[in-house]
Amino acid sequence: MYKITVPATSANIGSGFDSSGVALRLYNTVYFEINDGIDILSLDDTPVPEDSDNLIYKAAKRLFDIAGKSLDGLMLRQRNNIPMTRGLGSSSACIVAGLLGANALLGKEYSRSELMNIAAGMEGHPDNVIPAFSGGFSTSVIGADESVMTARFDIEQALQFVVFIPPFELSTSVAREVIPKTVSHKDAVYNLSRSGLLTAAFAAKDYRLLREAAKDRLHQPYRLSLIDGAAELLELSDSLGALATYISGAGSAIMAIVSADNTVYKRIIESEMRKNPKTRQFEALWLTADNTGAVIESIDETIGDLKFIISDK
Repeated sequence: MYKITVPATSANIGSGFDSSGVALRLYNTVYFEINDGIDILSLDDTPVPEDSDNLIYKAAKRLFDIAGKSLDGLMLRQRNNIPMTRGLGSSSACIVAGLLGANALLGKEYSRSELMNIAAGMEGHPDNVIPAFSGGFSTSVIGADESVMTARFDIEQALQFVVFIPPFELSTSVAREVIPKTVSHKDAVYNLSRSGLLTAAFAAKDYRLLREAAKDRLHQPYRLSLIDGAAELLELSDSLGALATYISGAGSAIMAIVSADNTVYKRIIESEMRKNPKTRQFEALWLTADNTGAVIESIDETIGDLKFIISDK
């Protein structure tokens, strides 16, 4: 059996649409073992598909198919701390877990970079899956040969990531439908310049650049109307000195990046949210960056329904 731990991710960061993302210290855990049939259960109250439609199973089977091997079944146990359909990389976490588990069962036939390429192909873009694999901040592209090229940087713990989670979901497909098919040259240049600045800010750890770097004209202006209270929350967060505030992934969560020494923000953001009917519905979750990424461990010695971790990251 294997235990796989995958961090949540926050993608786009405003201007880095479909290319940039960060990994966060909020984790999904999957217990993974070969089995005669499909045996899938959630270890918490989160409903998950318990058949071949389960995304972890799909990712595992995809790798077995690529390897030319048959996968008769899996035993999966999932603990789902990453909220689903909120823009925090829950689907990417499933894909990463499935590929890492399947690769272990195949005797580590594929390198992590090869797994990243497969994951990005399954997801359609690399902004969530790459930081889920490798931690930190990354900006990535999928080349003509469908391989991922990425630049990755650690994130200092002096930054805090405040996730504002509303009580409603927003599917990625719906969030993509509102984005226009074409953009003006002016808006393209606006985003290109800021996405470059975004990567430079994390590379140089000059987080003062983030406020301007996270500004966007490609997706956020169109998605804000889908998230009731988002515009008001962005304005409030920025007014209290957040380094950047943006829609996390496709939403519905809103993310603020805050300096750890911003005591004013910490002290009053939640009380200020409660004053506005549109923002009081959001719940704040305070996180820091994960610079490790997904971890897989072999486990042994049966204890109850699971097994005890012994080693082998």
